[in-house]
Amino acid sequence: MTQVLDNALAVPGAFLLIVCLTAKYVTPTVRRSIGKRVYAIAFRQCKGVARLQRCLRHPLLDVLTKLTALTVSVEWYLLSLPPLMWVFGQRGLIAGMAICQCMAVSTYMTCVLKDMLSCPRPYMFSRGADANASAGAATAVGTAAAAAAADGASAHGNAPPLDRAVAAAAAVTYDDGAAAAEPDSRVTDAESDLTTDPDRTPTQIRKQQEQPLPTTNAAAATSDPNGRKPKAGAGLTGAEAAAAAAVEGEAAREVSLLEEAYRNEVEYGAPSMHTWCALIMPAYAATAAAQLGAVGAGRAAALTAGAVCWAMWVGLTRLYLGVHTPVDLVLGALGGGAVLGLWRRLGLAQIIAAGATLPTEAAAAAAAAGGAAVWWPEEEDGGGGGGAWASWFGFRVERRLAALAAVGVLYVTALASYPVPESHTTSYEYAVIFLGAAYGGLLGCHPSCSLLSPLLQRETLVQMHAGGGNGGGAVGDGSWDQLGGGGGAAAATTMAQLLSAAAPPALRHPVAVLMLGFAFVAAVKLVSKALLSELLPKLLDLVPLRLRLLWQPPVHPSGCCVGVGGPQQQQQRSEKRKPSPSAAAAVAKTSSAAASAAALPCGGVLMKTPTLPYDVDFLRKFLNYGLTVFAAADFRFVAAVLLLPGGPLSGGVQG
Repeated sequence: MTQVLDNALAVPGAFLLIVCLTAKYVTPTVRRSIGKRVYAIAFRQCKGVARLQRCLRHPLLDVLTKLTALTVSVEWYLLSLPPLMWVFGQRGLIAGMAICQCMAVSTYMTCVLKDMLSCPRPYMFSRGADANASAGAATAVGTAAAAAAADGASAHGNAPPLDRAVAAAAAVTYDDGAAAAEPDSRVTDAESDLTTDPDRTPTQIRKQQEQPLPTTNAAAATSDPNGRKPKAGAGLTGAEAAAAAAVEGEAAREVSLLEEAYRNEVEYGAPSMHTWCALIMPAYAATAAAQLGAVGAGRAAALTAGAVCWAMWVGLTRLYLGVHTPVDLVLGALGGGAVLGLWRRLGLAQIIAAGATLPTEAAAAAAAAGGAAVWWPEEEDGGGGGGAWASWFGFRVERRLAALAAVGVLYVTALASYPVPESHTTSYEYAVIFLGAAYGGLLGCHPSCSLLSPLLQRETLVQMHAGGGNGGGAVGDGSWDQLGGGGGAAAATTMAQLLSAAAPPALRHPVAVLMLGFAFVAAVKLVSKALLSELLPKLLDLVPLRLRLLWQPPVHPSGCCVGVGGPQQQQQRSEKRKPSPSAAAAVAKTSSAAASAAALPCGGVLMKTPTLPYDVDFLRKFLNYGLTVFAAADFRFVAAVLLLPGGPLSGGVQG
């Protein structure tokens, strides 16, 4: 494949990445144009998803689809990527980190696009008023009813969607001339409780809104307990008849949610992250293996074709589970394919520019297989291959820290340009976690950032006796030189040599090394989380409020909570407890207090809980997951020491 074609394949992914990096500015335009069309398509496809569920529903498929979902989860990648870095040497380190960066960027882009398009999942369309994710002008009860309200043709004006459906049902007459029954008082009472109780906090209101009402199915709102069929168009004219038709079709569109994990999901549907990652992760893994010389071009092409088939199966399972529509899957597949074209050009280059060294044999194999397909620094500039990128930027050892800083600035900029969603979602949290983990992995690839390597190379005064130990003296014959260190004086030894000599044979087994590595990473995650939870609130409290307000995360006000510290918040809570003279005044006061409390708790700092600000929580997660993946990358030095004497590695892991 020529370099021109490679560059052409990278253009769609680069364009999509630029759109995501500028999402804060282009989101209004995207929502008005593309978002409405995607929403309309997804709404029409709900009937097909419900029909597919009814035709294919089987207990065996229930199990298979749920198991498939686990293979595209965060836990799966956390268990599969570290062994690459620990067991397969330098190639495994570079490949694992490149896949990690690919997964992080893909997750970030998917989350941005989800909140830009604001298209609900199919089961949300039948939840009634707004569910967990609204669609702006078009609500989950039916696009026709929303259009009627927008045109002013409905007599019910801007009433909530469920109110319009109930009012339309009240106007229906039946074949025997009788009128429809009065709406269930439980519905109106539940709706009233959401707005007229002045003692409810915004969080309580939001939680109760998410609970299903006694009659949330719009089709049930127009049904008659005596089984009578309403006259077509009876009691309705114009846009109201269209709204009633939409209500009648709601029952056919009702999608069953078969995955309990999504029961309380607060995330939009399009594009499908599972389809995106199911395509790009195995496909890019095959591409990286070919670029590193581990597999041939033919086998890489076969693996890529297998990745396409796997993504199709994953997409089918998402339809079966009722969490996506076909348009979600198509957008996810297109996005994954676009980023695959981009990442096959930039993936290895990013890792090598950050400080990893490409083995000479891998560079030669990659050049023979088509080195033009990837850019990396040349060998004389500190890298291990050849390509166009080296002629543009001559990376040297001292410049790799600048490359790390540039990537860090890019990731922070990506989070700063994230758009505010139309309703509260958890997508931004996922973006923070994955980008933090990816940047921690990049730091772990840089030799000067390692903490375990200097510790293992540290000399100690313990004297090694000739022939002593458990056969681990072989590490002192120059094997540690491959790890970037040097043997000590005759009367001294290094910590690495001591570890190799003292380690029992059982600890040298690859499975034991993997278990030790996962235990080490888990301990780092728990300890760092505890420390960050204690230190970050105190540190951020020292930051001037005006400066802190410049970095508030893009959280929708409905996801915010009232803080506990300050006279302003106490006054707001006392105002909400005062009785209102009328229901209308209560609604107005509650809405005003909720909006101000959600938007400006604790002097303007957005709160996740009454005691936890969002900026503290997101910064903690960014650093916590970054330190966790950094520890996973750094553990490769310990793994190399344990596996070198009799393990599968023929050489150590270089910085």
